[in-house]
Amino acid sequence: MQWPIRNQVLFPMVGVLGGVILCLSLVSARLASNWIRGEMDAQAESLQRTLSESRFPLTDSVLEQMAGLSRAQYVLVDDSGDVIAASGPDFAHIDSQEWLRLERARHPGMRSVTLGGRSFYHRFFPIDRRKAGGELTRLHVLFPAETYVAAWRRAVYPPLAVGAVALVIVVFLSLWTARRVTAPLARLREHAARLSSGDFGVLEVPRRRDEIAELVEAVNRMAELLARYEQDVREAERMETLTHLGSSMAHQIRNAATGCRLAIDLHRQSLAPDQRDTEDLRLARDQLKRIESYLERFLQLGRGVQERSGDAWSAERTLFLAESDARSKASDVMDAAVRQVQPMATHLGVELEVASNGADVSVGVQAEALEQALVNMLRNGIEAAAERVHSHCMAMGGGDGDGGGSPESAWVRLECVAAEAAAEFQVWDNGAGPSPDVAARLYQPFTSDKRGGAGLGLALVAWVARSAGGSVDWSRHGERTRFRLRLPIEQEKP
Repeated sequence: MQWPIRNQVLFPMVGVLGGVILCLSLVSARLASNWIRGEMDAQAESLQRTLSESRFPLTDSVLEQMAGLSRAQYVLVDDSGDVIAASGPDFAHIDSQEWLRLERARHPGMRSVTLGGRSFYHRFFPIDRRKAGGELTRLHVLFPAETYVAAWRRAVYPPLAVGAVALVIVVFLSLWTARRVTAPLARLREHAARLSSGDFGVLEVPRRRDEIAELVEAVNRMAELLARYEQDVREAERMETLTHLGSSMAHQIRNAATGCRLAIDLHRQSLAPDQRDTEDLRLARDQLKRIESYLERFLQLGRGVQERSGDAWSAERTLFLAESDARSKASDVMDAAVRQVQPMATHLGVELEVASNGADVSVGVQAEALEQALVNMLRNGIEAAAERVHSHCMAMGGGDGDGGGSPESAWVRLECVAAEAAAEFQVWDNGAGPSPDVAARLYQPFTSDKRGGAGLGLALVAWVARSAGGSVDWSRHGERTRFRLRLPIEQEKP
């Protein structure tokens, strides 16, 4: 049998509130009764002190005025019970023995009595005026029962009325609250059904921050994860297809690169001995060898992906870390990376600076992988700096001075800073920095905002950093951009 949430919320709240109202009413009635009796006793005691110390005669008119002020009735009797004065004519005809009987009761405080067919709360006390030349008398104080009941009702009925109104409000609020809870749950149930059918959309999060909103956020996160997993599966399938195609292309490119290197070697042999080791030929041969090496590893990676689908760690080490215990000297790798990009910097008019004050350390990365990572960072910086200066010149009308001054020259700076147990390779440039469209996914493959960019350079840097237990990040400092590759320092073995 279904037990709706509305009833689960309504019945307990109504029961608890009804019990609370009943208890409060009983407590209020008891407290009101005690308070009224205490007020009567206090009023009588105060009156006793005042009349005992006063010297004016207690006549009928005086007692009538007192009755008008306090809403009580007063009867003054002597030792034999005869009435001396009274605030009303009805009390003068009451037998003296009745007054003596009331006095003999000796009840402390106020007590309920019946006189002349009416109910009163009664108390008496002596008034001793013998020191002032008077006599010893007794004053009977009679509070009408209807006055007591009216005061009791004034104390009890308001809480009861408020409780009844509160009960109605609670019933309404319980129904309203239950509806606010069940309506989002119904939407969540429908959304779960859509998720099971492959619709990974998200629900609108309620404005109020409560458990329902947190549940909606959790379901939305699950939907996003499912959508991401589906995208990852499709991406994996696409990457597998690209791997097969890339392996075929890499095989052809490797053969072409090998042919180019052999042609250069034959050309070197035809040159004079003093012309065979020029910087240009040596750089060209090194680059071709590097191309052959990476293409060979890429082919190994393609074969490894087919055998170990999804083993990204093995793939990265196959491509970038040929030796598991590789070490490289920071200063040597920095010099090699600068030699590779110096022609590009010169061609684009970018000033390339190197600061190797903290480069006398070794890091746990193969030199070739670290060199390629630094080359990619430097190439990005050179292109960004050159692009910004070129854009500035175009905006100034060709840089003839009429546009508001000459632009700042393009520059890139490579630094190595030893910080604690890590070496930080920092590439600074005065380019514009990555655009906001790609900043959040800058290290993902195929992410680039450059025209003709493949989006693999920084992905390679991130892979190298992650494989070595390091990190890579970037930040803007005024008009400058800094990319930082942080790698653990390898201590020299004794």
